[in-house]
This record gives sequence, structure tokens and C-alpha cells, in this order.
Amino acid sequence: MTSFDDNKGKNSLLPLINIIDNGEKFLLNQLLQYSHQENDQECVIFIKENRQLLVEVLSQIIIDTIINVGNRCSLKTLQIYLFYQIKNITPTNLIDKIYRQVNFDVVIKVCKYYRYAYLEIIDLAIFYNYQKNLFNLFIHNFFDCIEIYLSQEWSKKQQYNFSSNLTLNEGIKDNLSFLESFDDGILLLDQDFNLLNINTAVKKLFGIEQPDSLFSHLYQDYKLKIPWLTELFKHFTQQHKSEFIWQKQVDSNLGLIWLEIRIIKVFYADTDLFHFLIICRNIDTLIHTQQKLGAIANYNINGLMVTDEEGKVLFLNPACKKIFAGKANQMFGELFGIPLASQKSTEIIIPYKEGKILTVKMDVTPIKWENQKAYLITFIDITKRKEIEEQFKFLHQASEQSPASIMITDNTGKIQYVNSKFETITGYTREEVIGQNPRILKSGETTKEEYQKLWETISHGKEWHGEFHNRKKNGELFWEIASISPIKDEYGFISHYVAVKEDITEKKRQEELLSHQANYDYLTELPNRLLGMERLKQEIAKANRNNLSVALIFLDLDNFKNINDTLGHQYGDELLIVVAQRLQECLRKSDTVARLGGDEFLIIISSLSSPSQGEIIASKLLYAMRNSFTIAGEERFISASIGITFYPQDGDNIQNLIQNADLAMYAAKRKGKNNFKFFNSRMNEVAQKKMQQETYLRQALKNDELFLVYQPIIDLKTKKIVGVESLMRWHNSILGNVSTIEFISIAEETGLITDLGKWLLESVCQQLADWQQQGIYIYASINLSPRQFRDVNLVDIILEMTEKYHIKPHYLKLEITEQLLVEDIPSVQGLLFNLSHLGFELYLDDFGTGYSSLSYLRKYPFKVVKIDRSFVLDMEESDKGKALIKTMIAMAYNLNLSVIAEGIETINQLKFLEAENCCAGQGYLFSRPLLADNLLDFIADNF
Repeated sequence: MTSFDDNKGKNSLLPLINIIDNGEKFLLNQLLQYSHQENDQECVIFIKENRQLLVEVLSQIIIDTIINVGNRCSLKTLQIYLFYQIKNITPTNLIDKIYRQVNFDVVIKVCKYYRYAYLEIIDLAIFYNYQKNLFNLFIHNFFDCIEIYLSQEWSKKQQYNFSSNLTLNEGIKDNLSFLESFDDGILLLDQDFNLLNINTAVKKLFGIEQPDSLFSHLYQDYKLKIPWLTELFKHFTQQHKSEFIWQKQVDSNLGLIWLEIRIIKVFYADTDLFHFLIICRNIDTLIHTQQKLGAIANYNINGLMVTDEEGKVLFLNPACKKIFAGKANQMFGELFGIPLASQKSTEIIIPYKEGKILTVKMDVTPIKWENQKAYLITFIDITKRKEIEEQFKFLHQASEQSPASIMITDNTGKIQYVNSKFETITGYTREEVIGQNPRILKSGETTKEEYQKLWETISHGKEWHGEFHNRKKNGELFWEIASISPIKDEYGFISHYVAVKEDITEKKRQEELLSHQANYDYLTELPNRLLGMERLKQEIAKANRNNLSVALIFLDLDNFKNINDTLGHQYGDELLIVVAQRLQECLRKSDTVARLGGDEFLIIISSLSSPSQGEIIASKLLYAMRNSFTIAGEERFISASIGITFYPQDGDNIQNLIQNADLAMYAAKRKGKNNFKFFNSRMNEVAQKKMQQETYLRQALKNDELFLVYQPIIDLKTKKIVGVESLMRWHNSILGNVSTIEFISIAEETGLITDLGKWLLESVCQQLADWQQQGIYIYASINLSPRQFRDVNLVDIILEMTEKYHIKPHYLKLEITEQLLVEDIPSVQGLLFNLSHLGFELYLDDFGTGYSSLSYLRKYPFKVVKIDRSFVLDMEESDKGKALIKTMIAMAYNLNLSVIAEGIETINQLKFLEAENCCAGQGYLFSRPLLADNLLDFIADNF
């Protein structure tokens, strides 16, 4: 064998590992080709049956040798290490199996073919000549060692086969000369311990010429002339075994050496007679090799443990002791406690110092330890690797489970990674995009300049944030918001870019939808008030620049409420949609039709050269409304009232124009509806009157101009007065008697209703107290305005007045109109339940006039419903009116509600209501509203 070049301490053989590790298939094919060229069928069969196993074993030995020895040792050390590796890595009894199949010549021939195969695998990769020479030298030296090992094993097998199968017979002494062919020292004794023969190896080993110098008569005193051999033989006979093996360091003619002594009982064929065969083998080299291997084990960075077949710990190297920390010293002779599964790697958790734990990879290999079956357990601390793996696993899982699309490219823009969300969003698989440029998603919607700006930003090490309008694999466009960041290596150079993107297509749609909802009417799809005002502002600015006029038109449908009341809101909505379409058809694309709410529309006519054009447009709009509308399967007719004002003729700002158009529209309605009116200064007179009423109303309380009247409420069964409805009246010295509807409307609009409500409440409580002092115990109802319910102190005010005048809650009834409930003031429900809980009964006034009355009865704690006078007046004119009254009363009773009918004016109305068990009523049939003093007279005269 030729020696290696040390190559200055570096392991130059490492590249050979990768070739061998990945060349198994090549090796197997080469061996198969060699078998086809071989004429020896025994050799061919052996190669075909064993090539897979032998390639795995040889490759593992070569790789381990390169890693642990490499080219940094002498050939003698290499041979020792290889012998150790072959003995411990090869499967149990593999060598015996080989020699049972074929003879030695075939084994050497097969070894030659394996040598050729491993030499040829070097040519699979490109190396420098000095590397190839180094690899070839290593392979030759390796197989030289293999052949030496096989030769020795063959010789040992021949010797052991002879020893194990030796059957002495009558001619045994004639064959004793065969003992001379063995290198081991051999002694033969009979069963009486008489020495029969020794070979020359024994003589040389112990420096003797005659057997007598070595043995005395064994049977008599069990003493040999060599004390240690005598002691071993005595120990063997005491154990009653057929074979015994012992290793011992002894003095010999060769010096202090290690021997392996094997004592075997050899029986005669078909008899109980036997001889003792003692074999002394020089294992000094082996022991020294084991010591060297022990040193290797002690300095191995991985933990090494040896256990016996049962799992008891026999050996721990320092690295293993460190892994098991303080427990190591207690482990010797104890069961390891973990199942030993050979040929299989296992990961285990080991408690460590200070509460820490180690993750260790455990590999178990069956070995011989002091001639006994044992296990070599290798522990590799993979704690840090596991932590890194967990971090990578976490990052990978986080990326894969991220709701955002993630893409990583190299610094040239080639895609190297995309997560699952990217695949879901774009429709591209990883395989389709890896190596591609992100422009694969390009839709053409993003300009070249934007891409250049993006690249300049990230290539300078800065983050870029923005939006892309990209295209999916199926061609569908989608929106993404993206953050692209550069990733720098340890030297500060950009190595990669990572893009984190979110599909905002739906968000964009929602924004567009919200924008549409914020600016367009949900029913008609016309611009709403907000967008209408914005367009009016734009048209005014444009008209001002171009010295043109703008017409602002308010259009309100006449009697639209009747459609809702009779057909329902569903058909009312259908009508509004058709009206919107007709209005649009009458106008230019540059004009605007907006829905202000309900049945009110705002129309902006832009770029008028003369206000006279407004009349033509208004006529066209009215004419469009004259055609019938098909609603609920029937033809319906509806008209409109139109008010028109002009910029800049009638006003120079939006507020004035809107007010003017509104005044003109109401003027058209007062004229008889179904017509249009241009705004003029006289219309301001109406507004001025309203302002005058507001001014005087603010002084009405201070000037004591308000007073109360009371309309009796009669029990229809007993015909007795049970209560009164309190009604407010206003008389001004200048305005005279002002309509209740007018001044209440003004009070609602201006907020004066709160002060008026307090005055009404206190006046009624004071009147009730006066009546009760006179022995008249009737209740009084008052109407509460929706505006009053916006006052968080409403309940406290009511309690304050009732307590001040000692009025019990059941004598004060609170009437609520549906308008309050329609406005859906957030605090209303809580206030109503609070008042009911305090004992104040709640009346639902004008019942039947609102489309949602039934829901109110279920939702709020009403005790009484008051049927609106319009239904009472109508019941004498139609059977439907009577049926409606019947239904209302029956429904109220089913809901445990009492019923009061308003507006009873005739005997027939009274009789009908009595027949339907209506509990109470009020109206001119009984009495008009009366002053307090007159009410006393009414009670005295009638009751």
C-alpha cells in the first residue's frame, strides 16, 4: 500500500463523500455489468444476490473513514481503523455468510470487481488530476485493507472450523501435525486434564521446548506451571460450560502482551467422551487498536454509550457524560431505560442543567463488547439545529398560513419563493412562477414610469408601498396593496427582495360601493342630496366663469302619501323609480336629477343663456308626468308641483337658491298643484309671516298669551266623563288667534316646543290639583312632542311637576304620535319604558295613520290606542271604513290595549263604536274643547 500526501492537514478526500453518497445506482449497475462479463457462475450469482447489501456497507465504511481519518494518518492507522469499522459496521455474521456461500478465491475475485466499480465512480465528476490521483490512491489502499481483512478472516474461519468441529477418534494423534498450520497457540488435553499435545506457536509464545516445562499433572492438583492459566482453567471447570473465552495481559516470550484464551470441550462423535482444546491468540495489536479507538471515542464531540444486550450501561465517553450532566456517574451498570431500536435514528429529550432540555439524535448499532453482544449508542446534540428548524418551520408556517400573499425574489427580480396565498390569489402554482419575473402578473394598467420609480426605491435599499392592478392566470384583473422591502446580507448588500401583498379587490369594490351609497340614492340610483349640492356648487362656479345662468328646480309629487297609504311603500318605491327615469329622459346628459328624499327631487339645468328656457323645461317635466304609471297591475296617475329659481338672478349662493326653489314649489302646491311657479319676491311674504309668528311665539309665554282647553273623553258604556285631552291655544293681540297647527309647527322647528311642553305639563298638573281639591277625579292627557324626547331630563321634569302638585301618575296620560317613533330617536325606547314603569300610561295617538303602527304596538309599552278621526268620519261613507274600525278594535283588544275613538260627531258613529265595544271616545257629539271653568259646568249639567 502507498502512503497519502498529508496536504498540509486538510482533508482532501471530502469531495469523494458526495460522489459515493449519490452514486449507489451507478455502482449497482457497474457490478451488474461485471457479472455479465464473468464466466464463473458462482461469482456471478454471488454478485447479483449481495451487491445491494455490500455497496451500502462498503460506502458507509468509506464515508466514515474519510470523515474520521481522511488523509491525515499513516497507512497502519488506516488499516487499524478500517478493521475496526468493518467489524462494527457490517451486519452480524456477514463475513460468515459470505464464506458459507463461496470459497476464498471467489471472494477475492468479487473484491476486485468492487475495487473497479469504486474507481470508475471517480470519473463521474470533474476534478483536478492531483485530486483524482489522491482519490484513486485512497480506493486502492482501502480495498487492499479489505482483502487483507478477508484473508485473515478466512484463515481464522478455517482454524475455528477445525477447532469447533474437531472430533478426536482413535486416529487423532495421527492428525495432530495439522495443529502446526495455525498461528494461534493450541493445547490439547484429555478429559482427565492430561496434556496430549501443543503446537509450535505455544512453544514460541512461552519460550519452551517441551510440554513438561509448561504443565504438571493437571488432574491431581489443577495446577499449571503458569499460574494465570491454571486459574482460568479452574474457573472454566467450575462453570460447567462447553466453551469459555477470556482476555488477559500476560508475560510471554514476546514481552507483556494481551492474549485471548478460548477453552473448548471437543466431544467424540456419538459419545460422551471429550477433550479440552485451548487456543491462545495474540490480540495485543487489537487491544492497542481498541485503546486508540477508545481515545478517539473520548475525544469524539458526540456522545458515545455502550450497553449490554439487556440495556445496562457499560461505557460513556466524556461527551456523553456532559449530555447526561450530573446523572452520568449513576448510570453505569443501570438500565438505560430507552428501547434500543437498531438501524433506526431516534430523537429523544434529555433534561439538562437549570431546567433546560436537550434534543438529541440517538443511533443504535449492534457491536461486540468484550466478546459479548452489546449496543453502541451515538448521541448527537441537535438542540440548536432543532431551534433553527423550529424557527424556520415557524416562519414557513407563518408564511404559508399568512392571509397576505408573499413573494421573494433574488436581487435580479427572479422569483424564488411564493406562499400558498399567492397561489390562491393569482391561480399560478409555485412551479409555474419559480424562476420567472414578477411581470408575469403585469396587466398593463400600471405605467412604465411607476415601475421605474418602484425599482429605483427598492434598489436603493428603501421600502416601497403602493398598489398594483395585476392580472391573474385566468386573465381576471385584481387589486393588490403591496409592501416591497430589500433584504441585505451580512455585508450590507441586497441579496433578495420580499413583497408582502394583500388582495384588496373586494375592498376596492366596497369603497366604490360605499362611495356610490354615500353619493347616490339607493332606490332610484339618482345622485342624493350630498352629490346634488356638490354638482350645484360646480355648476354655479362654471356659470360664473362663463357668464351663464343655472336653473334650480324643486319637484314634489302631489298626493304621493296616498299611494303609500293605499298601496303600501313597495308600490310607492316602484313609482319613485319610474318617476326618476322619466325625469332623466327629459333632460340633457349635462343636467342633474337628484333625489332629496321621500318624493322630492332636485333638478339642476346648467349653462342657460336665458331664464326663459326654464319655462320650457318645467313644462316638459310636467308633461312627462301626465302619462299614467302602471303600479300594482293598475294604471295610476300622479302629478307634480315644481318650483324654479335662477342663479344669479334670484340668489348668489346655494342656501338662498334652495330656499327660493322650496318657496316656489310650495307656492305651486297652494295654487292647486300640477303646475310650476317661478320664485318671486312675494313668496318671501309667506316666509316673513312665518318669521313674524316665530318672533311673537318666543314672547307668548312671557306675555301670558297661551291658554288651555280640554276636550272631554267619555266612557261609552257609562256615558260618564273619565278624562280630558289637554289642548294648547295661542291668542296674540296683533296676530289674533293663531292656528295650533301653525304655531306648533314653528315651535317644533325652532326648539320652542321644549319650553311650551314644560308650560303645558305644569299647567295641566296644576289644573288637576284644583279639580281634585273640588272632588273631581278625572285624568288629563297631554301630547308630548318628538323634540321633547331629545331632552335627557324629560322624565325628571315630569316627576318634578307631578310631585310638586301631588298628582299620582295614573291621572296624567301621555300621548305619543307615530312621528316620534318614525324619527327613531335612540333614547325613545328607554324613556317610554321608564315612564311606563313609573306608572304613567302611554297613548298611541292618531292610530292607523302610519304604516308601521302594528310594529309599534309590539315594540313599545302602550296601554291605549286612539283611533284617528279620519277613520271615524270615513266609516259612515263606506263599508271598508267600518271593517277597518272593527279590525283596529279587535286587534287592540287582542293585544290587551284599550281603545279611544277621536272625532265622534254623529249618533250613528257612536252606536257603531258601542256595538264594537269601543271603550271610550271624544268628539263634537259630546263637546267641543272647553275652558277649565266651562268644563265644570259641562260636568255639572251632564253628569
